Amino acid sequence: MCGRFTLIQWVDLAERFGIRALDLIPRYNIAPGQDVPVIIGGKQRRLRLFKWGFEFPPRKGGKKGYLVINARAETLETKSFRSDLQHRRCLVPADGFYEWAGEKGVRLPYRYSLKGGKLFAFAGLWRILRTPQGEEKFTFCIITTAANDLVRQVHDRMPAILAPGDESRWLDTRERDIKSLKKMLAPYPSEELSVTKASLLVNNPGNEGPDLINPD
Repeated sequence: MCGRFTLIQWVDLAERFGIRALDLIPRYNIAPGQDVPVIIGGKQRRLRLFKWGFEFPPRKGGKKGYLVINARAETLETKSFRSDLQHRRCLVPADGFYEWAGEKGVRLPYRYSLKGGKLFAFAGLWRILRTPQGEEKFTFCIITTAANDLVRQVHDRMPAILAPGDESRWLDTRERDIKSLKKMLAPYPSEELSVTKASLLVNNPGNEGPDLINPD
């Protein structure tokens, strides 16, 4: 899965993704429910702040709705995500993501990044939620795929990182063939990633700052 990530190199977004950048600050602990920069297509790429997580109504018999932050690549053609996959795809810029290892209560965070610390993009889906008050809320989720050999040491899933050559295709909604789209969502090669220990401060989504990517 993908439950936290980083976007520290925000000043390089415009050049890397060919967009007009927003005035952002480095983020060391991006968490579900927060407003996050994502890139959508159209006549030209645009960077927008969307809330992380699709909101669903309560399950049968439940009292509260629930938040879906990830969509599995293997099941994107199901009713829940098929329309998003074919019509509302986005790039989620990042430069690292966290996974946890160990037993419950003593789980240790690790940060995965591209070698050299380069920016990359998760494959994402977006949608508009219309509230009972008639307001529009823009939301997104991150697609996950099977873990590569490196990530599998701590988790069997990882976020789907797009190859740079696939980013434009992913944003181009003229491409609607599900098989072609899902081919872009393969596990990213282990040899192109590096992993480092992160601080236990990452465990609290309210914590921010450069100390989070350094071990205690």
